[in-house]
Amino acid sequence: MKIKTRIKLIAKQVGTFIYNNRSNIEFAAGTLMVIGGTVMVIRKAEEAVDVKCEMERQIHNINLKDEADDWDDNGQRTQACLRMARTTIGGYLKAYGPGLAVETGGLVLMGISHATDRKEIATVSAALASTALEFANYRQRVKEELGEEKDEEFLMGKPVVEEKDGKVTITPEKAPSHSYLFSQDTNSNCSGESMMDIDFLENHERWLNIRLQKEGILWENDIARDIGFKANPDADGWGITALDDDGNTNYISFGLNKNTERARAYRNGKTDSFLIILDNMEPGVSKKMYRLFKYHNDWDCAIRE
Repeated sequence: MKIKTRIKLIAKQVGTFIYNNRSNIEFAAGTLMVIGGTVMVIRKAEEAVDVKCEMERQIHNINLKDEADDWDDNGQRTQACLRMARTTIGGYLKAYGPGLAVETGGLVLMGISHATDRKEIATVSAALASTALEFANYRQRVKEELGEEKDEEFLMGKPVVEEKDGKVTITPEKAPSHSYLFSQDTNSNCSGESMMDIDFLENHERWLNIRLQKEGILWENDIARDIGFKANPDADGWGITALDDDGNTNYISFGLNKNTERARAYRNGKTDSFLIILDNMEPGVSKKMYRLFKYHNDWDCAIRE
């Protein structure tokens, strides 16, 4: 490879690295500038003390002349005060100016870094939202053409049937992170009697949907705790809003009435445990609070009407 070509390749790789890491570089440079500016200000402390002493000396001289009434006219005193002010301001600017300028430049760079991060996050969020929408449309087509059972099988693998001590457990091959196994081993609210447990889950599903429509937003961990599960670290920041992006009403579903082998077995009493899958939770719902505000505004208007 020719030297010129190698140099171009290296320059391109360096340029790509700088572009991909520009926010980190901006933040690091800004931090160094703030630290450097602070050090400069501290090192000029003695000069600042000299400026202060000079100011006090000039104020003292002005006061002495005031007491002795030793001014030729009022203009002379005004000039002395202005000279003292110019000397003081100029001295402080000379002492602290460079350091403060460097600190300001560092803060500006840190602000630019923050703006760059926000822009990149917005770009990634838009890409993820587009991907999620396409995936949701794909799953909807699968459900319409092949049924919910095939959709769940494609998503999480074939159901795994386990029997232990006379108890049957049916779970997907790959349980998603936003899932909760409702059983006597994992939840104190589970009685092991399928009819009682179905009543419990259906009642809580209805109650949570009432809360969602009244409050406008529910966090996934609030839903899990309401059923009797511990907080799920993977669910931090995830939740559901009363309205989706198109203004349609959202609902919380535990999947009890789905037409899948798992749900049918639980409804028919063949298994005493059920995997609750909250598949319509969204990350970062706090950023979509406009849905909540719009929802409550519509709710208030409906009440007034």
